[in-house]
Amino acid sequence: MKVQTIQHRIKRFTPRFIAICGALLMGVASSHAIAQSPLLNYLSTSSGGQASYANSGVRQLSHQGQSYRVIDAGSVETAGDLRREAPMGSSIVGDLPVEQGSVQHTGLLSRTGGSCSSGACGGACGGSCGPYSAYSMDGYGGAMACGIPCEPYCYGVLEWLYMERTGSDSLSYSPQYRVPEFDFEHAPRLTIGSLPDCVHGFEVTWTGIFEWDRSIVFNDPTGSLTSFFVPRGFPNPVDMTGFENGLVQTQRWEAEYWSLEANKTLVGWDVAKLLVGARYIDYDENYFFTSRSTPALNQFGFMNSDVQNQMIGIQAGMDLLYPVGRFAYVDFRTRAGVFLNFAESLVQINSNGRNVVANFDEDEDLAGVFEVGSGYRYQLGEILAIRAGGEILYITGIATAPDQVSSVITPRTGRSTQANEDIFVYGVSLGAELRF
Repeated sequence: MKVQTIQHRIKRFTPRFIAICGALLMGVASSHAIAQSPLLNYLSTSSGGQASYANSGVRQLSHQGQSYRVIDAGSVETAGDLRREAPMGSSIVGDLPVEQGSVQHTGLLSRTGGSCSSGACGGACGGSCGPYSAYSMDGYGGAMACGIPCEPYCYGVLEWLYMERTGSDSLSYSPQYRVPEFDFEHAPRLTIGSLPDCVHGFEVTWTGIFEWDRSIVFNDPTGSLTSFFVPRGFPNPVDMTGFENGLVQTQRWEAEYWSLEANKTLVGWDVAKLLVGARYIDYDENYFFTSRSTPALNQFGFMNSDVQNQMIGIQAGMDLLYPVGRFAYVDFRTRAGVFLNFAESLVQINSNGRNVVANFDEDEDLAGVFEVGSGYRYQLGEILAIRAGGEILYITGIATAPDQVSSVITPRTGRSTQANEDIFVYGVSLGAELRF
């Protein structure tokens, strides 16, 4: 008996242990990431203190018959390098070489420790520049920026999700028939975020509400429908005759999911975003089973199992863009989190008008959540992009409605919440992003 108990506990906590390890690894990766500033990466300091292009990193990129100048990120100094090399109060001023036609680019980088020591930057910024400030005007129509490397922006992403919650293929409390599978259901996902300095930002995401269900109404003119229920109890077994001699039986399983998350973001090169934050997930299920006999026998049975999972925890994630064309990208999205699940269960069984089971319980346990998605993104101008892809969601360590009622029915059925199940959701997504 002890060996079986140990094996059951290992089987129960293994998925959650994997979830915890995955989330911690993503959190460590997020905390060690260094986001690069787009403007500062165009400057490199020489021994003379002048800024110039890192010529060893300049390349030519050809695409659809056109050539583009690109600079290898590994060959250019970053804001962190400038921070180590430039003493407080010093200025780095340099003219970038003119290499194509009449295009000119001049740059000024001033470290002032909170006040502007340069007249040019001070005049442009009204005497208030950030610790690392820049004033630039280029032949491409670039604007002035003081204290931040680019123009701040906000963004909104609206997506339509079409997902299916998988379940037990052979689920049924009756041996005569099976309950059909869950169908695909749709729900929105809305993300609103802000990036005030092109590197550090904040975003909020709402997902849901998904409402899945699977049901069946089964008729037997002979009135011989039965159930898997086996009555037990001491000194007398519970009365389960209401589920015998069934003429019509109904089974229905409903599931509902939604979530709200708030994340701190760290963006690098405008193609990589790391995030860490808090998330709340609400997942509820309800299962009911009814059986009615012929009017002559007048037997009626009703079983209802209701569970609520309220999960709150921390998560880490990553969004990546990989360019495959001039305006096209392949993206990758992932989230992993560790949650504390406040689970509640209610089980009611009525046989022939008499409540034989009516139990409620609540429990707290660890749960894990994983999200992975990938898709194709196309940029329609500077502020609008559209996207289509596929996603999966995996949650472990939750309570499901059918798991609260076994085939053996006693007066204690439902007194202990079983929160050791997993669910898997998969589907497609279609959406658009607007920057403003």
